Amino acid sequence: MHRYPDWVTPSNAHECAAPNCAMVDGSAYKGAVASSLGVAPRHPVHGSELCIHHERQLRRVLMDLAGRLPDVRAAVLRTQANDGGRGGASSTVPDPVSQLWNPRATVVATKVQDFSDYLVGTVLREYRSSTPDVAADHGALRVGLDARVALVALSRWYGDWLARYPGGVGPDILRSLLELRRSCEGAINGPSFRRVALDGARCREEVLELDAGVVHCEAPLVGILRRPSDKQPSEIVCTANPEHRRYSRDEWMTFAVDQGRPHG
Repeated sequence: MHRYPDWVTPSNAHECAAPNCAMVDGSAYKGAVASSLGVAPRHPVHGSELCIHHERQLRRVLMDLAGRLPDVRAAVLRTQANDGGRGGASSTVPDPVSQLWNPRATVVATKVQDFSDYLVGTVLREYRSSTPDVAADHGALRVGLDARVALVALSRWYGDWLARYPGGVGPDILRSLLELRRSCEGAINGPSFRRVALDGARCREEVLELDAGVVHCEAPLVGILRRPSDKQPSEIVCTANPEHRRYSRDEWMTFAVDQGRPHG
């Protein structure tokens, strides 16, 4: 295997690992049609576990994600057609709470960035130069690079390398990318809600554990008003990652009181 670490063992698979991969006379068949015809899956690229068709698909889906990400980000906040005269309330959150918020878009945009960082990190750690004694030059590619830019670079320069990574890595990457693409479609049209600011309220989700202690998220929390008639929030969520710990209104009142008590 070229450009992989020494510990990576080439695959000896004889069938493409992508689900329902099969072809007859150059035409692709899937699912029940493939089963009824008794066709065999395509052969993978030598040493890998994906066929050339799914290798190309992986590169294409990387580009698809890069193209959809701006729309997902744009769907995070939407201007209300009629704000009911609420006006612009002051807020501790970095975006105006007077706008409608799409939590699903926030989650998906974060997942795309995180997966992009994972792929970039894998390339930076494990992609080997064609010259053994010369380090691979990845230019400005780095973890934390805007996902839209990173995904384009990954598709163009590292798509084949990622797709051909044996040990189940290539097929896992393809599955994850396809799931993210589906999530993007749902997020763009996801429901949006009104929010209310909670003065000084911060997310206490543990996001990192160090020898010196744990690190909490600390992103601002907001209350969600799910119905136009709601006057009080039905749920309290993290603005950075709505999948962090959520609080019902009653839970939040208890938590807020406990947090305000002196310690020691």
